Amino acid sequence: MNRKKTIIGITAISFALILGFWGTSPLQNEYTSVEEITANSENLIGQKIKADGIIKENSIKVNQKKYSFTLKSKEGNAQIKVIDYQGNVNIKSQEGQRIVAIGELTQKNTLKCTKILTPCKENYQF
Repeated sequence: MNRKKTIIGITAISFALILGFWGTSPLQNEYTSVEEITANSENLIGQKIKADGIIKENSIKVNQKKYSFTLKSKEGNAQIKVIDYQGNVNIKSQEGQRIVAIGELTQKNTLKCTKILTPCKENYQF
């Protein structure tokens, strides 16, 4: 009887874990390129995004301690507007550099940013 309960318990736990991983959105766990965001922008509105791109040179603006800038693709053919960033990362020192902007896509190709990740200077990884 105990063996049967153990098998049923292990099966139930395994099933719950599989469903949990299957139901996880890939956008929550990985970075999304600027190209992917622009191609699917209308479907991503209202979702949390980790946008991977390069801060376009001469695009940084400051208004009431909120930064906005353009994040472009590596090739420069796709870009999104990043708005309302108020965090601790010195954006001006990152101009022309690859970053990950985390926030919510509030409208087509516009990300309201709450956090920025920059590469580790020692090993050049996020």
